[in-house]
Amino acid sequence: MHYEELERLHKLKEQGAITQEEYEKEKAKILANTSTKTPINLNKNTTNQDLWGMKVEDYCMVMHFSTLTSLVIPFAGLIVPIIMWNINKDNYTEVDKNGKNIVNWIITLAIGYVIGAFLCFAFIGFFIVPTLVIMSIIFAIMGGLEAKKGKVYEYPFSLKLIQ
Repeated sequence: MHYEELERLHKLKEQGAITQEEYEKEKAKILANTSTKTPINLNKNTTNQDLWGMKVEDYCMVMHFSTLTSLVIPFAGLIVPIIMWNINKDNYTEVDKNGKNIVNWIITLAIGYVIGAFLCFAFIGFFIVPTLVIMSIIFAIMGGLEAKKGKVYEYPFSLKLIQ
């Protein structure tokens, strides 16, 4: 992991994208932080623009809340958080962890909706599907609020398919 970061840093120096001083400073950070929580971004113009102008916590919060867009636009709550996760999962560990939990919850919900639809023939599904909708709203709000605090929210009852 750190070897790759050092190699990428060296290439940036060789290309003239960063100065020798910046190279030494970032190299020292990499070597000093053997267990950094978030990877060091070696782009010279590093800002929160990678996260649509948001802090990591806000971006994760929006990812959780974006699952609610299915209430307005069918399937948007499936697509939007997955796209947001895939865009920045390699750059920010918080995005990756929250995104995996969200995707696991989406998969769990999809399975629950299919089972609930089949059980509608036995009238049990008419209770299961609304319960899943209510749970998805409550859990998305709870996940967003926890993400805003910088915590990773694990959805209750969620299958852990993506680790």
